[in-house]
Amino acid sequence: MPGPDRADLMLRPAEFKILPLMLSSPGRTFSRVEIAAAVSSDARDGNVRTIGTHVSRLREALGPYATAVETVPGLGYRLGSES
Repeated sequence: MPGPDRADLMLRPAEFKILPLMLSSPGRTFSRVEIAAAVSSDARDGNVRTIGTHVSRLREALGPYATAVETVPGLGYRLGSES
């Protein structure tokens, strides 16, 4: 049971793999290909295109901390500071 300042995150398997990847290097921009490789051993174009959906779902799960997952246009995504 979560404490008063803690909440459980309900993550799908892909989002569960993306979050620790981003937490491992805050501020580093991860390309869609790098994220796809972390999510699946098969980083084909189809899988790479789904990364935006996974990141969107991760942001939704993070609620008030969603803005910490930043889009870097043309490059990918990074875990930045909360805005």
